[in-house]
Amino acid sequence: KMSSDRNELLVSDKHDSTLAVDEVGADQDVRFMDVSGCEIKVLHQSGSVRFINLRNCRVYIGPVAGSCFFENCHECQFYIASRQVRIHDSTSCDFYLHVLSRPIFEHCSKLRFAPYLLDYSSLAGQLEAAGLDAPRAADCWRDVDDFRWLRQQQSPNWCILPEAERVKHRL
Repeated sequence: KMSSDRNELLVSDKHDSTLAVDEVGADQDVRFMDVSGCEIKVLHQSGSVRFINLRNCRVYIGPVAGSCFFENCHECQFYIASRQVRIHDSTSCDFYLHVLSRPIFEHCSKLRFAPYLLDYSSLAGQLEAAGLDAPRAADCWRDVDDFRWLRQQQSPNWCILPEAERVKHRL
């Protein structure tokens, strides 16, 4: 099911398919809900993106001027360029990030983080248009905050994805 109004595009109840979202506006919000076994591509600037109840998906998202929110996502790979990232109640996901602030999560485990390794022809111009071309975005992906882990030691709920396991995509 795909529905849209001026403010939000909703993609829900999709399974085992490729979802290429081409009709999103630069200020429009996008929500993916109840999606499994899919490859998702949004290679356009958007306002914000929400991922709710995703399982076993590969997700490629171009510049998001606002935030990306993840809830109840499991066994997924996310390539995300965004102002901020918030993750809740998710497990066994890889996040390849280009982000302007520290990624934050709560109630999660087995998360892995890496730099944004997605490239396509219009990406550089979209990053600039979305205000995401600041140099600090290249390194914020590694400054992860686990809001449920208050100790000085490294949280056991996340790690940096080893370089040998990282996958670069050119679309």
